[in-house]
Amino acid sequence: MQHFSPLALASEDSVDPVVVRYVGGEFASYIDSDSAAPFMTGLRAALEAPLHASQVLNTAIALSNVVALLALSLAQDESEAVDLVHGSIRRSAAVAFPELVPEDDAELVDGAEAFVCRVFGTVTRDQLPDAVDGRTLAAIAALGDAGILLADQIGLPRPVLATAIGQAAATM
Repeated sequence: MQHFSPLALASEDSVDPVVVRYVGGEFASYIDSDSAAPFMTGLRAALEAPLHASQVLNTAIALSNVVALLALSLAQDESEAVDLVHGSIRRSAAVAFPELVPEDDAELVDGAEAFVCRVFGTVTRDQLPDAVDGRTLAAIAALGDAGILLADQIGLPRPVLATAIGQAAATM
């Protein structure tokens, strides 16, 4: 896949806003698919880019931005979105993807949630993980996929979500 090709290149900065916005838009495009796990599908495509080691943080930021925007789409406001991430989305992810969001690994799950909730300004630097690895990326994707399951249950149309979230991710 060429969609994530910027991730194959070494990053000049630890956080590259241009890459984050572009990759966020790419992750959002996967929402409009028949996949039960569009974020995991998108993450797999990003990893096949192949992902340069210097782009892991940019990937985590882009992916978590899109998951946060999805949570905000499911909620009434930012505080409700935070509660949704820590509540229904976390529980759904633990049930649907127990190997990616293991209930007995609070450090991993809390770190993935912190990445998502940092968008809402409710996370301190100490709550973010010290390092981002494949397990963290997979947990963030699982939280997003749990959000998609909730969106499907309440009947939010994926094409509308993909378009709105993609446009918002491109401006973050």
